[in-house]
Order: sequence, then C-alpha cells, then structure tokens
Amino acid sequence: MNVHREVERKLRVADDFQLEQALAGLGPLNAVREPDRDLDADYFDTDELTLIRWKITLRRRTGGPDEGWHLKLPVNGRSGDREELHLPLSDHVPAELADIVSPLIGEKPLRMQAKVLTTRTPFAIFNAAGTQLAEVVDDHVRIAGPSTRDLAYRQIEVEASDASDLYSLDAMELVTGNLLAAGAAMTTLGKAASALGNRASAPADVPEPQLPTGMVLAIDVLRFILLGQVRALLMADMNVRRLEDDGVHQMRVACRRLRSTLRVFAPLFEADWQQHLRAELGWLASEMGQVRDAEVVHARLTENAAVLGDQAQALQPTLDSELARRTTGGLAGALAALRSDRHQYLIEDLIDAANHPTAVTTAYLPYQQVMAPLVAQAWESLRSACNALELETPSTDWHQARIIAKRARYALEAVLPVCDANARKFAKQLAMVTELLGTHQDAYVAQESVREMAAAAEPSIAFLLGRLYEHESDLEIYDRFAFLELWPKVKKSSKNVAWA
Repeated sequence: MNVHREVERKLRVADDFQLEQALAGLGPLNAVREPDRDLDADYFDTDELTLIRWKITLRRRTGGPDEGWHLKLPVNGRSGDREELHLPLSDHVPAELADIVSPLIGEKPLRMQAKVLTTRTPFAIFNAAGTQLAEVVDDHVRIAGPSTRDLAYRQIEVEASDASDLYSLDAMELVTGNLLAAGAAMTTLGKAASALGNRASAPADVPEPQLPTGMVLAIDVLRFILLGQVRALLMADMNVRRLEDDGVHQMRVACRRLRSTLRVFAPLFEADWQQHLRAELGWLASEMGQVRDAEVVHARLTENAAVLGDQAQALQPTLDSELARRTTGGLAGALAALRSDRHQYLIEDLIDAANHPTAVTTAYLPYQQVMAPLVAQAWESLRSACNALELETPSTDWHQARIIAKRARYALEAVLPVCDANARKFAKQLAMVTELLGTHQDAYVAQESVREMAAAAEPSIAFLLGRLYEHESDLEIYDRFAFLELWPKVKKSSKNVAWA
C-alpha cells in the first residue's frame, strides 16, 4: 500500500478564468503545461454518508498516473492536509481499506454514491534549478450518481510536491495567492462533498466538540470532553489498523484519558454505565499493552546500550530478537481485538456515550460547583502519593504514584478549556511529573526485561546485559533524585490554581 501526504489548496473559478495568464507571474517559478487527462472516479460510502461526514473519501479512479483505489484521511484536523492511501485497481472495495474505516462504519456496507468525470489539465511548477515544487491541475468536473444531483463546474487544485519541504509549501502558497488575486475563490469542498450536497456537510457521528459558553454546566463540559476523547480514540483505532508507528501508543493514551474522565468524574455519571465503559476500555488498553511495552523497552535499551561502547553492536541482535518475539504475537493479538465483536460493541457504546452521556442530576449544576472539586480531589490524591515517595521507596510504589499522576494530569487537561491561565501553567508541570515518573518506570521495566534476557543468553551476552542492567538501575535512581527535586516546586505552584 502506497501512502502519500497530500497538502493542497482548492479554488473555484469561472469557466472563462485565464489560468495560464495567472501562472505567468510567478517570479522565479515556471509553470509547464502537461498533457490533458480524462479521469473517471466512483466515490464509495455508506448510505448514511458516514465517511464524507468524517471528512474521509474513498474512491476508485481510472485514468491518470495514479489510477486505482484511494482512501484520503484528514491530518491533524487541518483543511487541505490529508494522507492518501493508494492500492491498485480492483472490482471491489479492497478489504485493507474497508478494515481501516471499519471503526467508523461498523457493519454498514460501502456502496458507490457518486460518479465524478473530470477533464484535467495539469501544470508542473518548477524552480530555476529545474526542481518540481508543486502541481496545479485545472479540472472541468461533471458529477452524477445515485445519491447526487447532476452538476458541472470548474475547480483548480494546487498541491505541494513534497509536503515535508518548506520550499514546496511556499511555492504552493505563492501560486494560490496569484490565483486568488486573479479572481479565484478558496473552497474546502472536495468533489465528492460537492456532489453529495448538504448531507455531506452534516456532522460526523461523533461531532467536533464545541466549547461551552455562557453559564457552563458540568454536563456541557462532560459532553465537550467525551466528544474530543472518543474522536481521538477512533482516529487512533484507524492508525493501529494502518500499522502506523505511533498508532498503538495513541490508542493506549486515548483509552487512558477516557478511563480517567470516567473515574475522576464518576459521581456525575450513572454508576453501572461508567463502570462498564471503564472495564471495556481497560480491556482494550491491555490488548495494546504488549506491543507498546516491547517497543518502548527496545528503543530505550538500544539507545542506552551506547554505554557499552564498541560492544553495543554485539548486543543488538539479542535486543532485536526479543522485540520481534514480543511484538509478533502482541500485534496479532491487538489487531484481533480491534476486529472482534467485543470491540465493535465498545465503539458503538462510546459513540453513544459521547453524544448522550448517562449523567445523574448533579451533572446539571454549574461546572465550578461539581466538577472543579473533583479535579482538585484528583490532585490531592497525587499529592498524598508523591509526598510519601523517598529514594528507598519500592519501585511498585513509584509506579502507583505514576498511575495517580496520569489520572490527575488527564483530569486537569480535560477541563483546561474552561480554566484560567494558572491552571494551564500548572497542567504543564503535571505533564513534567508524569513524564519523569514515566521514565522512572521505563527504567524499572527495562531492568526486568534485561534480567529475563540474561537468564537465557550465552555467557558473553549475559555479561553485557548485566552491565546494561546496572546502567538502567543507576538511571532509575537518577530519576528519583530528579523527581524529589521537582516535586516541591510543583506543590508550590498548585497554590496558584483556583480549584473551586
């Protein structure tokens, strides 16, 4: 599967728009016209237009150099920035692409919803050195399909050739500016959205959260939090299925944030409802655990093996073999969990929870009256746990403090949009606390992993692992010193936060 980061600008123009004249004034850039292309694209979606409402498009296109199946996913919620997955032509929606979007569509079938016929005139944009920086395409579009109205219009798209290159991005913006000056109008509508009309612009099944205004009730803040966190989990779900490097980590964080919200604000939710969701989210996080823990330990030990000098290279095959052993089965288990009925039921429950949280009467009181004290309570639990930490405290107690710290951090971060500047500043310090306690825990877990590897290794490798174990033990103690130095400053800063 080919993956391409797409950053482009879309513009609508009149039929008599003089594109070549607008491209003539690009200064150091030069526009070269290329042969016309006839493109035939069928757009697939559920009958409810689930994908397009999530700003996702799935199409089968013939004609042009990139014919085949394309799945376009939004990146960071920014209009014009998308990641495009490309597979070769086939008669049916590829199973790989259907699997990626399955968290959003469930069991709903994907059908052809719109046909878009395009006559395209492309222009390559080069700099003085002959490097292509952008592409401009002049599209004359005709639309038809079972869920569309007949429509014809002209649209210009300007795409950066390399989304990671600043010169390419600058060239895209320069061309776009020239076109706007010549009378073009910016649009965020893609061809499928234009074809499908008003239904395509309806909110997603989990709408983007809108910050509460006026008298802020607890229930408004809870809905705001849950909408954002469930959206994050669904996006992470798709990234795990795509085998994105950070996908499993994103999924675990999303699960933890949701569980934190349900636990810290438990008095505002119906008990059985929130306990069920917490339990299922705990199951999902645990299914991701083996893969993520193996990735973290491998990366840490590979980096820290540098203390062995020239001998580090001799240890690398052992570290790589251990990573492969742990992740092969772990990844298969994680993907099996995501494709299970249990997970699909959880997704349906979370979508319903984000839209209609089962709250008790108290949740309809003002935020400051009922939610702020619960955030303060999470902080008090953390302060109590961390006040008890000393250099000689067992590692298990340090780990428990880390769990409590994450809960307090996530609770505060969840409500930051309705907090003042002091709370935002304090949230950054809580992030420092969790990160430091996290590296401390990583050092402990790394020691346990090294101990296991050494027990099965030949003597020369076991000796190197023993030296690495000592180094990780030293780092764990160093993290304790660093934390004990940081903690008094965090407690002092907490006095500036108006918890209630």
